[in-house]
Amino acid sequence: MADNYPNAITALELSLEKYREVGNQPGEATALIYLGAVRDEMSDYRAASDALRKALKIYRTMGEPLGGANALNQLGSTQQMTGEYAEAIAALQRALAIYGQLGNRISEANALNRLGAAVNGVGDYMAAASVLQQALDFYRQTGNRQGEADVLSDFGVCHQGLDDVDTAATEYEHALDIFRALGERLGEAQTLNRQGVLYRKRHALRQAEACHRRALDLARTVDSQLEVARAQEGIGKSAPAEADRAAALQEAKVIYNRIGFPDISHLAGDE
Repeated sequence: MADNYPNAITALELSLEKYREVGNQPGEATALIYLGAVRDEMSDYRAASDALRKALKIYRTMGEPLGGANALNQLGSTQQMTGEYAEAIAALQRALAIYGQLGNRISEANALNRLGAAVNGVGDYMAAASVLQQALDFYRQTGNRQGEADVLSDFGVCHQGLDDVDTAATEYEHALDIFRALGERLGEAQTLNRQGVLYRKRHALRQAEACHRRALDLARTVDSQLEVARAQEGIGKSAPAEADRAAALQEAKVIYNRIGFPDISHLAGDE
């Protein structure tokens, strides 16, 4: 829960200090990965990236491939969340190569999921679909509903990019059904924001605004600043009142700048 993040940060930083005091490098690197993951959930991407790079350096010094792959996997996730897609793709491909050598299929599927999202980001939707299908097959074989919903949401982005809006709409709805059944509010908020973009593409602004406002409420409950910003951006591009649009876009811009989103030129207008 979002309320536990500050406590988690405090505990992890204390653990990190203790591991460093006794020279326990494996413990230090593990704590750094967890710290990076929590910072990522809080949309503190600069701090997350810093912790993960430190973990990666330790694992490489130790010659520990699995730990290094885990650091790269999480780092790639952080980078794709802030739009650093080329860097994310490189990190995730390196992680995948290691997982493949080690035969770690669960981690491989998670990395494929994240890689598909990053490839979506550079607009190569056919390649992204191929990668995501591999992850989806594994998740369905193993009954991983969370992973299935994540991939379905990303598949929606693929088909939206390919102008297959009907398929995209269906995939978003299926993803939302799973996220709601699991009580997974962050995934629901992210997918609602994506669904809002699809409605805007269809010029259905009233439905788009409703999606973004619901996403905004959910994102605030889990303290996801990135999804708050995306929701405010969507409201700024779909609300009927000019004053509401201007205020929402300004709030989105402030948050994007604060969390280190590298390119906010898209705030100047709609897709």
